[in-house]
Amino acid sequence: MKKLLSVLLSVAMIIGCLSICFSSFAASYSTVEELVDKINEETKIAAEGDENGHTSGYQFSQAITNIANTDVMGDDMNLLKTIIVEKYPEYQDYLITTALGWECHCDGCETCQNNGRSSCSADDPCDCSDCDCHATDTMTTPDWALIYKAASGVEEIADTKVKKNAVASDTLGDYALKATTLSADKISSFSSSGAGYFLYVDDIDITADELVSESALAEVLPVLPNFDGMDDQIKDRAKEKQTGINFQDLQITLSNITIYVGFDSEDRINEMYVEYDLVLSATAKLTMEVLSVDQATISVKSMYSGFDHFKDGDFDNKEFVERFNAATAYAVDSKAGYSYTRIADYPYDNFAHFTIDLSDTSVVGSVLDLVGSQYLSPIVNNGIKKIIVTVDNNFETDFQALGWKCECGKCSTCSRTECTADDPCDCEDCNCHFELVPVSGTLKDAIGKVAGKVQETLQSGVPEAFDFGAYNATVPAGKDASAYVKEDYVFKKTDLRVEDIDGDAMFDGVDTFTFMIPTQVDPDENSALGHITDDYATSSEVADAVKLGFLSTFGVDIFKQSDSTLNSTGVVYDNIMVSVKFEGADASNPYGNNGQIESVSMMYLAMAQTGVAINGGAPIISMDFGVMNSSSYDDFNYKDYEKGDADVSGRVSIIDAKLVLKHIVGTDTLSTLGFELADMNDDGDIKLGDAKAILQKIADDAAAAGGSTSGDTSGDTSGDQGQG
Repeated sequence: MKKLLSVLLSVAMIIGCLSICFSSFAASYSTVEELVDKINEETKIAAEGDENGHTSGYQFSQAITNIANTDVMGDDMNLLKTIIVEKYPEYQDYLITTALGWECHCDGCETCQNNGRSSCSADDPCDCSDCDCHATDTMTTPDWALIYKAASGVEEIADTKVKKNAVASDTLGDYALKATTLSADKISSFSSSGAGYFLYVDDIDITADELVSESALAEVLPVLPNFDGMDDQIKDRAKEKQTGINFQDLQITLSNITIYVGFDSEDRINEMYVEYDLVLSATAKLTMEVLSVDQATISVKSMYSGFDHFKDGDFDNKEFVERFNAATAYAVDSKAGYSYTRIADYPYDNFAHFTIDLSDTSVVGSVLDLVGSQYLSPIVNNGIKKIIVTVDNNFETDFQALGWKCECGKCSTCSRTECTADDPCDCEDCNCHFELVPVSGTLKDAIGKVAGKVQETLQSGVPEAFDFGAYNATVPAGKDASAYVKEDYVFKKTDLRVEDIDGDAMFDGVDTFTFMIPTQVDPDENSALGHITDDYATSSEVADAVKLGFLSTFGVDIFKQSDSTLNSTGVVYDNIMVSVKFEGADASNPYGNNGQIESVSMMYLAMAQTGVAINGGAPIISMDFGVMNSSSYDDFNYKDYEKGDADVSGRVSIIDAKLVLKHIVGTDTLSTLGFELADMNDDGDIKLGDAKAILQKIADDAAAAGGSTSGDTSGDTSGDQGQG
């Protein structure tokens, strides 16, 4: 008996524990009012921030999950096609042309017979240019599924990640999660499912002038197509364009509207999606034909998932980004001095290769003209089809000469008895491949000259884009840095964003922050790399540099020829690492005492690829190489400025008062530091009184010095002269 009571007690304790566990896993909401209040609260925190301003990360996607029943019955297809082309040109790409008949004559074609083919048919047409195969009649019809999808106005958005503490609109634009404003009276019913809830919304009859913009959908989703009055828009547009279509009945409805919200073990939102169907049915007249569309449907799903909420102990990327940007802005505004060092190591880790591809004999003549027959004629005449050159860090070259070996005899699969380098076989059962070709001294010399010319091309052009080698400069405090440092290397005000950081910035526990930037493909000023430096080469700059190299090396601008192009040029920046140190930083105070920058350094690997193509074909001369760049700004030193120095020149003069007046009327703008210095009464605003106070200061200083300031307008520019 005691044993039985013990078992029952244990069971009761387990049940009690499970009840507690389940209740701690997720709260239960018994009324729709409680549930929508929770949803609104959670989305507000996620989108706008918690009590410390921390927003949540998430994934977003929007997809059309289904298109159904889009056939149009009873229509005069040719007339309808004409209407689409003439009246709705935005949909003419959605016309499908099909063959009604087919004529195919292939007998006696020597080319096809060489490929093991002697005949063809409408079901098995031949694409051989020497055969006479063509459609005898065609019919063009609208692809209603694609037209309806395009006309709906619903954008499809691939899965896109927003980082926590990032400005979500920088990543998603208008589709960024918003603080929902769900109203309980717009939810017809709800049901629970595990730790989540389904909320159901009544159908919206657009034809009956029910407004989607005032529905629960608009309270949840930040962007909705212009569904309101869609039926009238369709009718009015058809009439305005004089299509001749007369709608007898047009019905548009949003149905099956469902909102799902899931919560995690801490009762925080971890998923929210919205689904609905846009359903259209219509009957209309076109001339004497009656057109009918029965229940054309598009199903849409908008989904926010994988919520990543800020928790105690998480590194605050938002704070780091704000402090870093503020510190770089202050350094630039205050004309801080610094030492700058840069090294560009080329080629990085022997990453430089050049390929001369002569396998297409149709362009060999063009290549000979391009680089000079004295270099390539011996190579071509000895069956070499490809040259691969590797360049080491000492600019020494090594090469491999490849020839084409093609064996096709006795192959039962392709029925070919032979193949050559000019007519290779792609049958996997044949032995056709490139292999190393032994070269004589004469050929080796020819290949060496070609390799040298291509290497010379890069060395004469690409340094213009990447600045190979070392560079250093020193900028004195209070001076214009552009007088001492090359334009692209001047320390800049950064616009670093949370989403620019790959993972989290890391503090080493001593005095330095380090963070990585994701791989950048063809960066520009709007890229993560462009947000922190101007020291990068764009793909167009690399292309121009290579063109310059060819002009310098071969003495002719080959790209002015209509059949020569530089294609597939691209630059990829990888392994981008940035280190930042604030003045006076230590383990207990990583941002230092005054938030000013002491040093910033960056390293990255730039990889570029490009190729010269002839007659629009594949690249004949291909080049790829890597450059490792390291740069650092060290030993920042800051000049002290006194109140009233609005233009941050190092002295207070009438020019400062004039600048304040221009700022007030909007014809000029003070810098952040200039604003602080011009705010004479420290009230956080710039007013006429501040300009008067600056003038009074000038007068007081002049009186104290026993001088006059009436003609003093030169003092603000004297500090910016210098040569680097």
